[in-house]
This record gives sequence, structure tokens and C-alpha cells, in this order.
Amino acid sequence: MGYRLGLVGERLIAAFTEIDACTTLEQRLMLIGANPADAREVEAGRDSMLYLLWAHSLESSAMRRGDESNDFDRAPLYWAVSFVMLDVITTDEAKPGVDAAMRRAFGVTFEELAARGNHD
Repeated sequence: MGYRLGLVGERLIAAFTEIDACTTLEQRLMLIGANPADAREVEAGRDSMLYLLWAHSLESSAMRRGDESNDFDRAPLYWAVSFVMLDVITTDEAKPGVDAAMRRAFGVTFEELAARGNHD
């Protein structure tokens, strides 16, 4: 299933540039079932489909009101894009940048966090 979701995610990501070019923010929010009120803090330049869907996790927010969970049934597009993103951030080329970002944000890398979890 993960492989198939990744294929769907790749197609979505490839279509995002065209979708962004021919839609307004309000139209993009409508396409992913987002409540416009949930997008109040979305900054100009960070309102692309990729940001709205994956970074801001606004898919189906109109139906998930007050529920922060993002399970597959409620956000299948989010998960399709997530499988692609997980593949990207685990490449050898991306590892140094991802490690640096994780260390800045959380004080540990993915590997350190996983090792810590295995010993607790």
C-alpha cells in the first residue's frame, strides 16, 4: 500500500505547480476540503497545494474540526504526499540537512531519537 500511495503522491506533487498557477487560495482550500478559517495563519508564499496539504495539514479540516488526528481515512492525500516526502528525506543526499534541521528543532537526529526510544 505504501508503494501505491507513493505513486499517487508523486503524481499529486507533479500536478501541484499547475494547480497553484490556475487557482486562488480559496479554490485550493475548497479542493482539499479545508475550512478557510483554518487557513488564517497561512502566509503568502506558503499557500501552495504542497504547503496547504502537507505542511499545514489542512486536508478535510472542515470535517475534522477540533480533531487534530490525521489518520488515513481522513487525509489520504496527505499520506500519499507523506510517503514521497519520507522517501526524499531518507536519501543520503538529504540526510545532512534533515539531521541539522532535526537537531535545531528537537536537539536530536532521527537515529538518535529512535535509539533513545528503543532503550526507554
